[in-house]
Amino acid sequence: MLSKIQRDYISSIVEFELNFIRDLPKNAQPDDYITVIILTGDMEDGMIYDSADYKKVYAKDYIDKYKPHVIHCGIEVTSNHLHPVYHMGEILLITKEPIRHGDIGVFINKSSGRAYLRKLIQGENESILEPVCDFGEPFKIDTTNDKNMNEWIKFGKVLSKMR
Repeated sequence: MLSKIQRDYISSIVEFELNFIRDLPKNAQPDDYITVIILTGDMEDGMIYDSADYKKVYAKDYIDKYKPHVIHCGIEVTSNHLHPVYHMGEILLITKEPIRHGDIGVFINKSSGRAYLRKLIQGENESILEPVCDFGEPFKIDTTNDKNMNEWIKFGKVLSKMR
């Protein structure tokens, strides 16, 4: 059963989506927009994903460019902590497709609740979540240990960035 806070949060997201569709310009299509997550506070390595705001961004050109991939959402870069790879104001386009060797993904550690942007380096018995900007620590994951593997949530893969 969901708590009142969880129910209120879900209700606010539904209300956000309904208001967006209601206020959409006449010739605009809802599928031409993506929902962008704007994390509260500076976006940095190992940030705690505890609160966020949302906005809709017209992204038809990117949606068409990356078909058949599906862009599930965007994450706005809110600081220059990820410089030189990502800059403040850019939007990371996120897909729920599997994260494979060499891909950059958003990983959330269940124990700490912290979100990390990392490049996945897959090995035979060990994978490494490598920092994108040489800032932060790499994480080693024993792929033969289910407990170790289940410590991480794979939020999504970075498909591209939008300026």
